[in-house]
Amino acid sequence: ANPFTYKTNEGIPPTYSDNFTNSTLVGTNILHSLKWLDNIGLSGYIFSFCNGTWDGSDCLGDSNWANNSFNKCVEINISNVGSTTLKDFPAYINLNKDEDMLLDYSDLRFYNSSCNNGGTELAYEIESYTSSKADIWVKIPNLPSSGKIISVYYGNNTAVLSGENSTGVWDDNYKMVQHLEEDPSPGGTGDILDSTSNDNDGTATTSMTTDDQVTGKIDGSIDFDGVDDYIDMGDNASLEPSTFTLSTWFKTS
Repeated sequence: ANPFTYKTNEGIPPTYSDNFTNSTLVGTNILHSLKWLDNIGLSGYIFSFCNGTWDGSDCLGDSNWANNSFNKCVEINISNVGSTTLKDFPAYINLNKDEDMLLDYSDLRFYNSSCNNGGTELAYEIESYTSSKADIWVKIPNLPSSGKIISVYYGNNTAVLSGENSTGVWDDNYKMVQHLEEDPSPGGTGDILDSTSNDNDGTATTSMTTDDQVTGKIDGSIDFDGVDDYIDMGDNASLEPSTFTLSTWFKTS
């Protein structure tokens, strides 16, 4: 139906075209245009409004909305199976894709509070993604035994730079984090990438092939034959702590 009841003297309604809105982001001035043309050649219509709160001179967003560059938010409940508070904990999140998320998930921003409740932006790393979901690690500064609700903001209808910060997810206590998602066949030095700031990238031995990259718990993994397959991580001083904890996912044949 036509949004207006205007008609020409001859009773002929105008035609409408190019219905356009430049943005739906909270706290921005919205420009909406709707072109019309009547039977005698008169045309044009345009107006703007504030999608937020008008203070008399500026358009303001909701003061509790953590990021006005994005107009949607979803809450995520992070569980803690232990009995103590975890500090700077990298939590794994399997995030289902919403239709308003960009195809490469570059519009994601995580915050340490529930939606519409402010908060501090959290570092995150996208390990892999598809058209339906993304595998993401998010650094939680404090994860109490009762769990924690965080939020992810998204929904920007233009291309934006990714907010990823993989080295920020893994603090100084992590000397090396290998997701083993790369092709181990002979290539350049350091092809097997470390996500920490230590840059302990590895080089697969020449005995390994593309077929050694196999499906893993998250994204890819590497199949070692138990004979002569290995990855050389070098001798960086960061890999020589006096005490350490080694954590890995593996599947026996």
